[in-house]
Amino acid sequence: MNDVIIKKHITDAEIVTLGWGESYKEQEIQLNSKSFQEDAIKGDVEFYLEPIQHWSARGIFDKNKALWGTFIIKTKIGDICFIGDSGYNYTLFKEIGKKHNILISLIPIGAYEPRWFMKPVHMHPEEAVFTHLDLGAKLFYS
Repeated sequence: MNDVIIKKHITDAEIVTLGWGESYKEQEIQLNSKSFQEDAIKGDVEFYLEPIQHWSARGIFDKNKALWGTFIIKTKIGDICFIGDSGYNYTLFKEIGKKHNILISLIPIGAYEPRWFMKPVHMHPEEAVFTHLDLGAKLFYS
């Protein structure tokens, strides 16, 4: 469904759908501006989708039919881990950290109250710090 919405507004978009644990290798990324970041992503860039802890439902009959995920962007200087909407899961984030050489972790914080209701799906600031440590990343943005 998301690809249909994207294509409606960005007709030349290239959309790659991944399942958990799958990867996509991009041979060339076009950049509109020159900057020091350009050197970090020249050449081969790979995208991986890893699981996170959340649930999904867009209608009455489609509970947990869509994937929520963590995107790993592999570059020649290190991996970038962009965690989508997620609750804290020690085991899951440790596994992701072992599998990838994470340089930068981008971790969501928000909508975490009331904890009795939101804990499984949204991280508290302290849990975001734990996630960063579990991933073994060098830099942390939240």
